[in-house]
Amino acid sequence: MLIVDKKFSNKLISILFESQYNFFVKSLIRSLTSVPSDLSVALDQSRWKDELVLMKYYYDIKNNRSMAACLAPIIIINKDIEKMMDVLEDIYKIMYGNNNINVKSISIYAILIYTLNLDMKSNLISYKRNIFDQSEIIEFQREKIKLLMMDEEEILNYTLLHLYNEGNEEMRTKDYNLINKFRDIVKEKLTNNILCTLEYNDSINILSDYLLNLRNMKIIRKVYDKKVNPLDLINMEINNEYMFPLLGNIKIVDKYLNDDILFIEAHSKSEIYKFRLKKVK
Repeated sequence: MLIVDKKFSNKLISILFESQYNFFVKSLIRSLTSVPSDLSVALDQSRWKDELVLMKYYYDIKNNRSMAACLAPIIIINKDIEKMMDVLEDIYKIMYGNNNINVKSISIYAILIYTLNLDMKSNLISYKRNIFDQSEIIEFQREKIKLLMMDEEEILNYTLLHLYNEGNEEMRTKDYNLINKFRDIVKEKLTNNILCTLEYNDSINILSDYLLNLRNMKIIRKVYDKKVNPLDLINMEINNEYMFPLLGNIKIVDKYLNDDILFIEAHSKSEIYKFRLKKVK
């Protein structure tokens, strides 16, 4: 089992900030919840769905919905690889749809195994799924055989291509590099050789502490029972404060229309959000 501490957590989170995944990773972290009954951390699926809906209006989620970026917080919060997989699969299903998740799971698993520096081939051989659709069983086994015939670098390239089904080579390259950075940090941790001479900013320290408290069952979050409607922002007035789902208390500081796009700047306690809402003709 990987022993997770503040130094390790800070290094992983700092890489996400360097890669400009601040908003994305914060939205994901807000969607995680402790499960004291089995000492694990799960995804609040309703909240994650709403976070993704809202992000469309203030963040380029289409080109930055990175599975690689999801790895860091999930590795920090859970102590068991099966629990990590449960959360990663739920994240993927909601971001990309539930189609063929049984087959996609082997790619997610391969990336996780690679990042954790575990033996790739033996773990792939032993990895199983309870699949009831015969065609998916065949496809799952075919994918497994494909991966077993590749070396680790080929596996990483292939799985990223397989997961995204997109022609965005720049995004896959970014994810490839991000995963390898995480892998290096995990390797440092496994050999008790983590070097940390950096002073991390408050945001990184706060997120790191929060994730470690989730991992240790020190934070129990209520299940998300609200519903976000980004269009509610339209009727909000400058200089007024509002309680808004997901973001908490926000103040509207600017609002203007330009080329059929309504721009709204809102400040929360710790973030500045710049919303773009297209006028429907």
